[in-house]
Amino acid sequence: GRDAMRRVLTALAWRNPLVGYVQSLNYIVAFLLLNMSEEEAFWTLVVLLEDILPNDFFNPTLTGMNVDVMVVNDLLHEFMPTVAAHLEAHEVDLSVLSSNWLISLMVNKLPHTTTMRVWDVLFVEGCPTLFRVVLAFLRMHETTILKEVTETCGLLSVMNAAADLFDATELLRVAATFRSRTHLSRLRAHNRDLLFGDASADSLSRSSPERCRSRSLSASASEDLRAHNPSSPTVPVLPFPSPQPLLPHRPRAPFSLSTTPPPPP
Repeated sequence: GRDAMRRVLTALAWRNPLVGYVQSLNYIVAFLLLNMSEEEAFWTLVVLLEDILPNDFFNPTLTGMNVDVMVVNDLLHEFMPTVAAHLEAHEVDLSVLSSNWLISLMVNKLPHTTTMRVWDVLFVEGCPTLFRVVLAFLRMHETTILKEVTETCGLLSVMNAAADLFDATELLRVAATFRSRTHLSRLRAHNRDLLFGDASADSLSRSSPERCRSRSLSASASEDLRAHNPSSPTVPVLPFPSPQPLLPHRPRAPFSLSTTPPPPP
């Protein structure tokens, strides 16, 4: 119950001071506790936050989540340009859907059994799964969006249909079609540059390959880490911006959800 949830979240706070309190963590932990013991839930949560998601995904200003919301927007332009153009023409904010789905890792958005299937793939293939599932849902409702969604509340109505998406096999089949050649980390790095106002036209080509997990840390956390490990290298500190609105599309190179990193340049 609540006591078990509190113990898991308290243990997480002691282990990882970079994670700020976000209400969706309650739902994620509750989902884990429905399927495993407290200790198993704790270590599964650790894997999610430290090995699968960017490590600033749940920081106090949700930097990593904001970057991924921008990534979803770019991927929509690549894979479904008609839907992207329609939403922009009607000033419909896609982040209403993408932020809710990403920050909860699909918990309470999809039926329990469907979420379990999505998480199975998430633990096997990593964070690209989240983007594929969001795109798959939009693909499955593409006709409805083009015909009926002319304002943000219309997109919220489409989101409500996810509660009845019991066909996990079809969802994952569609999700598996969103693949290409470039590593996701390059797209994240490009949008991180945009978020911090330091992007250039060739930032994608200049981005060096990196792990899916981001390495930016807050100043205080960086100092804490160096205090415990003096040999630890200095970590560059980036300012945390306020949550960003959906950005207009900018022409850029093809993106990808490939889980295989590209060869070094």
